[in-house]
Amino acid sequence: MTESTPTEDTTQELHPGVKTERKSKASITIITLLVVVCIALGAILAVTYNSRYNEGVEAGTAEGIELGRAEQIESITADRYKGAVGDLVGLNASQVGYISLADEWRIHVTPSQASVPLLFKTPNGESINGDNAQDYKVVAQEPKANTAFDITYQTNSDGEEFDSLLATSGVQKVTVTVEKVKQ
Repeated sequence: MTESTPTEDTTQELHPGVKTERKSKASITIITLLVVVCIALGAILAVTYNSRYNEGVEAGTAEGIELGRAEQIESITADRYKGAVGDLVGLNASQVGYISLADEWRIHVTPSQASVPLLFKTPNGESINGDNAQDYKVVAQEPKANTAFDITYQTNSDGEEFDSLLATSGVQKVTVTVEKVKQ
């Protein structure tokens, strides 16, 4: 066996026919630095994500709203077979739900984004759509804030549950009363 300096990678034979690699101090230092850099980047990404989420909620962006809604539902119930309606009062109507491909308003009631119909009540009976939703704010809701309810999921032909398609729900719809935002 030959002598090696501590800064070189070497292999040595511990048992006949079995070689192992011994890492040098330089290699260990590089690996340690990479781990520290990865941890630092993870912390930066977490801070960036949290600030983007907060800015999104404050600005009313869809990304921020959906993240906030999922977190709010999870804080009410972590049970997969429970849905929940968070506190919607005070939100802008455009932040409460979304318009589905079937052109109807819906609201997510599970973190996996299963949804139920969302109905708006206005003082003058005006219809809420994607163009005027930002002109209204929620002043009341039914069911009440932080209501949890039982749900079941639709299944495929193999009996596996879909993540976001509800078969039954203890809440059939969410109704919010809105009024015009004062300008």
